[in-house]
Amino acid sequence: MLSFQKLLIHPLIAAALVLLVAAPVLAANVAQIKSVSVQEFPDKDQVVISADMPIVFHEVKSSSQIILDIPDSEYMSQAKVQLVLNKTVKLYRGMNLQNAKPKTSRIIVVLNEPLPTTVYKQNNQILIDVDKSAIIERLEAASAGKTSADK
Repeated sequence: MLSFQKLLIHPLIAAALVLLVAAPVLAANVAQIKSVSVQEFPDKDQVVISADMPIVFHEVKSSSQIILDIPDSEYMSQAKVQLVLNKTVKLYRGMNLQNAKPKTSRIIVVLNEPLPTTVYKQNNQILIDVDKSAIIERLEAASAGKTSADK
């Protein structure tokens, strides 16, 4: 009969015990994406993706949308699609990629038109700055055109 000490020495049993003890710690390293919001400033709109711990991202830009894949994360919001309908951002959509290893969230931000954007991290957030200068210039030009036509 094997003694308890001999069981602990066996490499497979020792490895299984290590995994059993480490499993809760490994699972704790998945960030929770808590919210996505849009803030408006005079010169830009800012999409804010907030998590409960620092996160990294992989970015894919096209002319009028930004796709962010966030490995080791889980999107927690019940709202999968949120209409924004401001001057720059039409909507954003959050989801968890099925069967992704590691767990990965995807956030898609759809712009109303192609605009310059900057994506960066700050603490536990990913920030997307959407430059409104082209829209502001167009509105000012339209306003100036109306003023000169009124004369």
